[in-house]
Amino acid sequence: MIAAKSTWLLAYDNVSTLPDWLSDAMCRISTGAGWRTRKNYADEEFVAFSGVRPQLLNGIPDFVSRPDFADRAIVIKLAPFEPGARVSEDEFWREFNAAKPQILAALLVGVSTALAREGEIELPDRPRMADFTEVATAAEVAFGWEEGTFLKAYQANQRDSVEALLAVDPVAEAVRKLVGDRGRWEGTATELLREIECLGLPKSLLLSKQWPRTAEALGGHLRRIKPSLEQSGIKLEAGRSAHKRVIRITGTDQPDQKTLDDLQ
Repeated sequence: MIAAKSTWLLAYDNVSTLPDWLSDAMCRISTGAGWRTRKNYADEEFVAFSGVRPQLLNGIPDFVSRPDFADRAIVIKLAPFEPGARVSEDEFWREFNAAKPQILAALLVGVSTALAREGEIELPDRPRMADFTEVATAAEVAFGWEEGTFLKAYQANQRDSVEALLAVDPVAEAVRKLVGDRGRWEGTATELLREIECLGLPKSLLLSKQWPRTAEALGGHLRRIKPSLEQSGIKLEAGRSAHKRVIRITGTDQPDQKTLDDLQ
């Protein structure tokens, strides 16, 4: 929070893993958060911090491991340098400084276009970062993009991120296998835990730290991954049946899986 008060962009280089507590903190900073603590040398006084900041992270492994973080992120995978493509730092900065006026001009045109079109944008389906998406959509004509190009690319990027998260989540893997075998399932969290533990999953999944050991832990995990599962074509509902709380899992039609490469 102190870093957010002193800079406009929080940048983190060479990230390998992202602890859950830090992932949650970054989610709050991306949409606005506040924090307060006791003021130094004052027993009865507090000092408060608040801020909203964009964040830039880079790293080699896929360190995004939580759906709420993925919903707030744009993930860009860069191609490795080809042989002979590297340049010296002096050459890089010469080329960048030569291009800097054009880069700044393009950004300013984008901002002014977005401001001029403020209030004109009607998104057919607002994502979690709705205000950001509206501003980017309003600016897209400044870059010669067809109307709706940004939203399609953004949604495709989020689907790719969701699929990557589900592929490494043992509970998601178990639920997808259950739906693939049954099509539909209903029962309590305790029954579901027993059911998915008998699906013949690899032992490594059942022993992973992400695997829930209790019905309560399973219910909490399902609530966390519910939006991601629904984007992948699996619907989760909570309800009551015969005086007990039940979970209903249903396979739905798969969404349109356009990729960023298709849009490009």
